Amino acid sequence: MNQVMKANYRTVEEDTIELMVYGKRIPIFWRERLTDSQMPFYTEAYLRETFRDLDTERLIFLANVLCHEMTPVNSYEAYVAQADQMLREMKEAMPWKETDWKQRLAEHREVLARMNQKDREFYDRALLHMKGQQGARTKEDVVWLLMLRFPRYIHRLSRDVVKKELWKETTISRIYHENSKLRTFHQQGDFMKPIDEITEEIKTLTAYGRKKYPGKKRIALPAPTKESKYSVEELVMQRRSRRHYKEEEVSLTTLSNILYYSYGVTGQLPNTKLALRAVPSGGGLYPVDVYIAVNHVESLTKGIYYYDPLAHELVQVNDRDLTEISTEVSGYAAMIDKAAFTFLLGANFWRNQWKYHERGYRVILIDCGHVAQNLHMMATAYDLGSCCLMGFVDDEIDHILELDGVVEHSMYVITVGVNR
Repeated sequence: MNQVMKANYRTVEEDTIELMVYGKRIPIFWRERLTDSQMPFYTEAYLRETFRDLDTERLIFLANVLCHEMTPVNSYEAYVAQADQMLREMKEAMPWKETDWKQRLAEHREVLARMNQKDREFYDRALLHMKGQQGARTKEDVVWLLMLRFPRYIHRLSRDVVKKELWKETTISRIYHENSKLRTFHQQGDFMKPIDEITEEIKTLTAYGRKKYPGKKRIALPAPTKESKYSVEELVMQRRSRRHYKEEEVSLTTLSNILYYSYGVTGQLPNTKLALRAVPSGGGLYPVDVYIAVNHVESLTKGIYYYDPLAHELVQVNDRDLTEISTEVSGYAAMIDKAAFTFLLGANFWRNQWKYHERGYRVILIDCGHVAQNLHMMATAYDLGSCCLMGFVDDEIDHILELDGVVEHSMYVITVGVNR
């Protein structure tokens, strides 16, 4: 087998290898059954010679049938002879009688029962196509027949192809995840700063995670009120991602309530000065910062504001108008332009990772989710629409929030507005 072909024979999962046929990735499942076998190499060459125009899904199916249903051989000539014989026998078996169709369905009852909807649709397409044929006239017809004969390879198809593609497209995140796993747990120092090195002074200092912005304009927010007419259960049932807004103003009291009940200080730990907030946070470190790009809010001019949860105040970071650059920062410019305001979640990595090191990045992402869900629920409580967005240009959002992109990063965008 030539070196080009061998170079294309790659392990992409513990139980899967990958071939390339005319630029199409063809995974072969159950790799352990093919140890020291030349069958994948022969299969790749055979498909290139014989099935040039077959679509990817049927190529994957056929490749696995040929690899696993034929007797292993030691030469390509023997492989071709055996493969041609298999296809010829399938072709000559047509047309099937009604009893033949019923027999096939009975034989594969268990496999068909395990199929998801997509797999079963593929099988039904083969069934419908071949029932209308008097015989297998083309190579494509033969592949449809093989699907009826070996449906278990259809069952593997939708699950493993997706898994393989993710492996190729998410390499960096998988490497990070593997390297931030706990392998043992002999002591806390395995994944975090040892407890005996965290003094009371450090605990107190890190419990007040926020930005101060000396010299910036501060706006006191109205005291929080309880104005929602919904129970918690009703809010859960009503929460939806809503994307269409009227360009109408939202009251400052409403914004104040959303911020307070989402991320504000709601209590104090007994016998300490430690503030308790509306969301959990790993180690009580609260690395997430909430910014608001104001568009239509009572008493506020357009600009970028920071929510100080300890003082329950807004700090005007700058007077940038997010709607002026919305097309540059997101593919959802229409939502940003119509929203009354947009929450921009930032995160200070140091605020968490001084304690939790590499694993702290996981904690930061989880913390963002806690805050975002609260913001969603509180927007729903006041009959406002809201929608989370991950499609944004990080560096552009960092710039408008005045984050350095090294210690501090933009993490999440949530539009909020009056429902249209």
